[in-house]
Amino acid sequence: MRNSKGFFSTLAYLTMFIFGLQVCGQQFILLDIAEEYAMNNTAMGALSSIGFIAGLCSTVFLGGLIDKKNQRLLTAVCTAAIAVGGLLVLLVPNFIGLVVGLTLMGFAGALLPAIVPVMLSKYDPAHSSRYASISEMFYSAGSVAGPLVMALVLEQGGSWRALYIAVTLVSVLVAAGIFWMHSPAVSVQDAEQGISLPKNAGSFLSVLTPTGLLLLAWGIAYSSVESGINSYAKPYFTEAYPNALAASTTIAIVGIGMVFSRLLASKIHKKKAEVAAACCLGGGLMALLMVLVPGAWSSYLWCILFGLIAGPAWPLAMSVAIDSFPENPGRISALLLVGSGTGGATVGVFMGMLADNFSLRVCFLYPAAMGLLSMALLLLVRVLNRKKKKEQAA
Repeated sequence: MRNSKGFFSTLAYLTMFIFGLQVCGQQFILLDIAEEYAMNNTAMGALSSIGFIAGLCSTVFLGGLIDKKNQRLLTAVCTAAIAVGGLLVLLVPNFIGLVVGLTLMGFAGALLPAIVPVMLSKYDPAHSSRYASISEMFYSAGSVAGPLVMALVLEQGGSWRALYIAVTLVSVLVAAGIFWMHSPAVSVQDAEQGISLPKNAGSFLSVLTPTGLLLLAWGIAYSSVESGINSYAKPYFTEAYPNALAASTTIAIVGIGMVFSRLLASKIHKKKAEVAAACCLGGGLMALLMVLVPGAWSSYLWCILFGLIAGPAWPLAMSVAIDSFPENPGRISALLLVGSGTGGATVGVFMGMLADNFSLRVCFLYPAAMGLLSMALLLLVRVLNRKKKKEQAA
């Protein structure tokens, strides 16, 4: 059992489920937390940014460790840190305990999307897209489960702290399992070839190439599409085109669509950049349709289709990034997450400006444009990678 690659992979995927459960469940209960601590809108907004800021710091300053240290132990430590953060929220019943706990969970959890696909791909490099897609599928499943479970708990009169009870318990079990497991053996083919890392492995210099910078820009652009639609769907269906069902379920429906499409994407091992670029274009098109063909139910359909169409974009792009930098997969994965975090932080500002100066409908032009840009960036990455292969073959 300790040497089972299948069991090891399952535990690794569960860390992504935990991260999705915590992040999206927390966004759902944010208003309940604010009411208990008598927070104003500014304080509530700051609280929602804590995890993002902590996660951005961890990927920038610790992302290099992914290529240098034992990835199994890093995964276990990050998962255990999430459990400790949950315990702080539960056992220190004041605002300081809440802030410290959320900061620790955000700091540790943000590294998991970079560690898990890299760790699993190392033992089977030919199927990196499978591991990236299934990892993101588990994250999407957690992002759906968090809001739905907490909606049920709160409806029955339960406390928002139930989320952190669940996160803590599952994190403890998964972290203990990963600590107990042995790292899977490297494939015979890789062992014969010999895996050696260059001296600068783990440094930013190793990935700050034209390809790396394009992938960073792609992370910013694509995150603006996904975060923009998820963030502004509720006000869109509350104020612009009232639809109570859509307002309360859009995020979950998008997540469910991504679970299925990312599962299908795990079967894609060729033309990954092209497929991901097409998904980016399709996601941007759904945002554009919310502007050109708006309506309470038509726009709900565009959101549903967005989850199904755009879902494979992130895991396939992550796989392309890992394939582009086989000596530094951890650092390029972390760089991609830095781009994603930056896009997620800025999209609200730009869409808010469009909404204030024009309308909620018009603000969806921003994610539509970012979808087109993200497609172009991935196609440029494809061109550079093909050029590199030709030079190496010559």
